[in-house]
Amino acid sequence: MVAHYNIYFNAQQKLESCVSKLADKQKDDFNSIIDVFPYGSKKEAKSIKEPLEVAMKKASKVIQNKPNSKWVDDAYFLIGQTQFFGMDFYSSIETFQFVNNSFKDEKTKALSQLWLMKSYIQQKKYDDAEAIYGVLKNAPIKYPDFKTQLNLAAGDLMVKQNKLSEAVTLLNDGLFKLRDKRLKYRTHFVLGQIHLKLDEYKKANINFIKVLKLNAPYQYVFQANLGMAKSTASSNGQGAQKTRK
Repeated sequence: MVAHYNIYFNAQQKLESCVSKLADKQKDDFNSIIDVFPYGSKKEAKSIKEPLEVAMKKASKVIQNKPNSKWVDDAYFLIGQTQFFGMDFYSSIETFQFVNNSFKDEKTKALSQLWLMKSYIQQKKYDDAEAIYGVLKNAPIKYPDFKTQLNLAAGDLMVKQNKLSEAVTLLNDGLFKLRDKRLKYRTHFVLGQIHLKLDEYKKANINFIKVLKLNAPYQYVFQANLGMAKSTASSNGQGAQKTRK
């Protein structure tokens, strides 16, 4: 109980605060298809270095002070996440591999593989990431939100490899039970960009309109309206009056 509700809980709260700050500082380049996940930049990761270290130290206390606790594997996994969001991907890969190889809890093993896949994506090791996805997509994992996050990560991977048709399928699957509002409007925006690039103007507009309905921040609303204007112009001006309005 001490390991979970005191030490580990505090570490998790500190990490979630850091992740939220990174997302708030996200600066997207709208001239290309944006990332699905708002992980920030190296500069922004440096700004949360100290609180990430605090989270890591708190998780380490579980391992050091409660070595027989069932929360030790979770503590190692959380350390891997602090390394990931600190953009130390070599260390996060080692940690997630260690968790996957050293513990038996199915949920923790599955999550460590998912975040190992994400670490490879950030390092642009796309073949390694796809290999992990190939294993996970057919695995009988029934944990809430796991398939959602896997589909979104795989969709992001396909976008980065310019496999846009595959990305569309995966991102739509990821949206099916997605509850996170920020990820929702980002995913719809990405889909709008993809459909626009594929000359699928009606589908592009459907997704851009959903960005507006989700009350996304101003820059996404502006860019979604701009996307609809481009879509209308490219589709021989159909709906031009509505677009001007």
